[in-house]
Amino acid sequence: MVLMMNKSKVSTTYRLALVKTADPDKDGLVRKLVLQYKNVDAGRKYKKGGYGFSETERAIHNVVVIKPVDWSQEDVEAAVGQTGEI
Repeated sequence: MVLMMNKSKVSTTYRLALVKTADPDKDGLVRKLVLQYKNVDAGRKYKKGGYGFSETERAIHNVVVIKPVDWSQEDVEAAVGQTGEI
């Protein structure tokens, strides 16, 4: 889970998102993520059956990783692994 930054000319907001893929580049470093988030906009009426999910690609600089409070550094490294997959 991450917080995904949405910038506009007026303000910056964050949405809760799930990391779908985190593929490393040729040099082995992850620079982009594919994120899935609930597509709900303020002011829109709720539709029966709920809102759909959207996917977007973001640079790692525009997300904040959320980790459980009780996880140690070893738990985080085990969850991320060598390939960058979460």
